[in-house]
Amino acid sequence: MMDFRLISPVECLWLFTFSIVTAIVTGFEIRINTDPSAVEFGDSLEVNCTTTCTDPIINVEYKPGTQHHRTTGSNWFTDYFPTVHTWDFAAPCTVTCKSESSQLKEEKMVVTVYNREISITSPPEVLEANRTYSLECLGPRVYPNNKLILTWLRGSEIVQSNSTGEQGYPDEDKRLRNVFSFTASVSDDGQVYTCSAEVDSGSSDRKLIANSSVTLQTHSFMDPPRILDKRSIEVKREATLTCEVSNVYPAEKMRVRWSQDGKELNSTTSRPNSNTVRETAAWTPQVSGLTEVVCTADFEEYPSVPPKNNTIFIMPPSFQ
Repeated sequence: MMDFRLISPVECLWLFTFSIVTAIVTGFEIRINTDPSAVEFGDSLEVNCTTTCTDPIINVEYKPGTQHHRTTGSNWFTDYFPTVHTWDFAAPCTVTCKSESSQLKEEKMVVTVYNREISITSPPEVLEANRTYSLECLGPRVYPNNKLILTWLRGSEIVQSNSTGEQGYPDEDKRLRNVFSFTASVSDDGQVYTCSAEVDSGSSDRKLIANSSVTLQTHSFMDPPRILDKRSIEVKREATLTCEVSNVYPAEKMRVRWSQDGKELNSTTSRPNSNTVRETAAWTPQVSGLTEVVCTADFEEYPSVPPKNNTIFIMPPSFQ
């Protein structure tokens, strides 16, 4: 006669809970880490594999041609590579755990490999305020490609970051570009823009591998010079010629000159305010008749900026 016994709901719950805990306890883990977390092409690398298995058989197979030195322990091994000369570097670790019924597990880490080549397309010598320009940065070679972040900074402020979601191919030298467009202003004069290249090291960490900077020069030169006080002038009598350039930046680098027949007149420079330059010349006409006198304004330090001028035609009254 068979004996049957009812199992209470509490006993049933206890049995179910125990089986879940047992399944977790019987597992083992594999951890791979590298030093450094990302390696420069040609530099050394250390790969470490550790397992929680108490009786493991650890095996690893790298790509042919890689040379390394190995040290081992009861549940770990460390491989040291004096130089890394491949862009496609994978660190696989396979563990057969004899203490867990010869269960087999494998972990694999793809190591980021990079160089430090970075370049910026140089902007014009001096930028005109209120005009649009672009700064272009070509990043270093990195594999996988999606591990690179290119960032433009204005001073210490991030203005634009760029990355790609494509891993790419290890034998393809496809560089990431970051093109930053902006409207120049007088506040950009002397401003440093930096392109920074970082690699994603995992766990939200970034490693700076290269950067390059450019210092901008800007100017504002909207209006031609204006000639003031066009009163009549008598022959053989000294007169004052005044020329003024407004809304100019940087005013201290603006050069204003008076000239007659290509010969520069002696003159004095003054700056009534921070963005105005005034040039005053004492001039004495020697003969009667129509005379051309020219006021020219330019940036002597910025030869790429075209000069501007204004001309006055003076008809002195005849000498009595």
